Amino acid sequence: MNQPTSFLLNVFRPKIVHRIPGRLRLRIPKPPGNLDLPVSAIDDWTVFFRNHEGIETIEYNPLTRTALIKYDCRQITEDEILATIDRFFNLIVASIPKFLGAPKKALESIPQRIKDYLSEHPVSLTDEEPLELPDGIWR
Repeated sequence: MNQPTSFLLNVFRPKIVHRIPGRLRLRIPKPPGNLDLPVSAIDDWTVFFRNHEGIETIEYNPLTRTALIKYDCRQITEDEILATIDRFFNLIVASIPKFLGAPKKALESIPQRIKDYLSEHPVSLTDEEPLELPDGIWR
């Protein structure tokens, strides 16, 4: 992993604020400057975790940039949730160069396209393959 990518992953990676079995509270750091637009695609956590067994509720507060994830410990582990969140943030960081190179007319619609794509293509919480977004999102 190169140095800029490593730096960005540390900037974007959610921090655990509090954890007890079945509940996980995360703070999502605010990205710098013009990187906020592609990252606004993460503001709807329910899209990312929709229809996954074991995830009971996700409450995201954009003002405090915190997410409370309630889950069933018998169906999913905290480690599986955190690994999936890491995969998602790796996707966001890997997408930044494409976002920055996208045509200006497409910039405002990219976050919604990412949400729509993730809604239509749910992510497996146990899959370890890197996530990728189709090239059409950036046009």
